[in-house]
Amino acid sequence: MKTDAALLYVLLTKNNLFVSVTDLSGAHTLYRNTGGQVAKNPRDKNSPFTINTMIRELSLFLLEAKIQALEMRVCMRSVVQGGEPVFNPHTMNIRRGLERIGITIYNEQNITPVPTDRVRAKYGRRGRRS
Repeated sequence: MKTDAALLYVLLTKNNLFVSVTDLSGAHTLYRNTGGQVAKNPRDKNSPFTINTMIRELSLFLLEAKIQALEMRVCMRSVVQGGEPVFNPHTMNIRRGLERIGITIYNEQNITPVPTDRVRAKYGRRGRRS
């Protein structure tokens, strides 16, 4: 399947990194890689070395598949106690590495789910009863 544009999904968690490339409809997965497939140790799944290795493998695939442009969708699952997503600096590493080889990223979306409710109250809905 020869295309010149594709969707790049990046899921960044506290301990791991997932990267997948699909066609523009999202129906066919063209490429998929995780930090566990690249790293030797489980603690290195989200390290900068692993991310640079994944960028290198992804760029080789993109050049081979003749994909020139990407739409990037980032989901960051590192969440602090208040519920706000934490900025993960690895997204800039991925973007910079792809632009270095000549891939155009024409749209970047943050698809991190943000909770609309609150943390469950202590002692339940009806409160503490004696």
